[in-house]
Amino acid sequence: MNNELRKRSITGIAICATIIGVTMAGQLPTQIFVVFICALCSYELISISLPETGNLSKITFVAFTSLPLAWIIAQTQQAESLANIFPELFNMWALPLLLALYVFVIIAAGASDPYRHMSSMALAILLFSAGGIFAIDIIKISPVIILGVFILLWSNDVFAYLIGSRFGKTKLAPTISPGKTWEGFVGGGIMSIGTALLLSLWITELRLIDWIILSVIVVFFGTMGDLLQSAVKRHYQVKDSGTLLPGHGGFWDRFDSFIGCVPFISVYLVQTVA
Repeated sequence: MNNELRKRSITGIAICATIIGVTMAGQLPTQIFVVFICALCSYELISISLPETGNLSKITFVAFTSLPLAWIIAQTQQAESLANIFPELFNMWALPLLLALYVFVIIAAGASDPYRHMSSMALAILLFSAGGIFAIDIIKISPVIILGVFILLWSNDVFAYLIGSRFGKTKLAPTISPGKTWEGFVGGGIMSIGTALLLSLWITELRLIDWIILSVIVVFFGTMGDLLQSAVKRHYQVKDSGTLLPGHGGFWDRFDSFIGCVPFISVYLVQTVA
């Protein structure tokens, strides 16, 4: 086993173990984990879209995209928090004030392209703030369902890679992600549906039909999340979103499919289960 494959394997095992651990630990640890992931993805986005920006701008950017998630967790846990102590101040003023601070920071820093800052902020809110909110909705139903979603994603990714490497001939999105093929897409989808059958025997909060529908959502919208991230990286001419995960790149590289599919999974579950 070469050094790169060893690093990739160790990091992959650590990621899987962490996700299994936090989801088994309960609702609050899983929610905190989601905020952590979304915050790091936001940091990676601004780092690749605006590499010249200062640390204060990056911190404010991450805070603005992560604060709504922290507030929602405080509300769902009904814990002592700013949302309970100063509800009107927090609900009505915190986000506008933080946005004003962010605008002030980028102007004071002499940003050469403030519009690029704001477009990056809009993308981060759309992907990471909204994605995190939808993930928290799923966690409120059951943290173990989130683990099931990850297992579907892993089975889809692994078999899409294996089938695509062996039989792939027809490019799925040649200008965005040349390595992906329709053969791999179909192979990953079949395995994901097979995994859904097994999950229905273990995680009984959902019916078999629910798991099958979730597997289809994972295959289609998880792939869309992956392709969107690839398009952003290609636009900014970077290979990875970050370097925090040895052998895997950044957190957005690992969780792009998750962020892409959780809004649709949440909408389905809220309509049919919650």
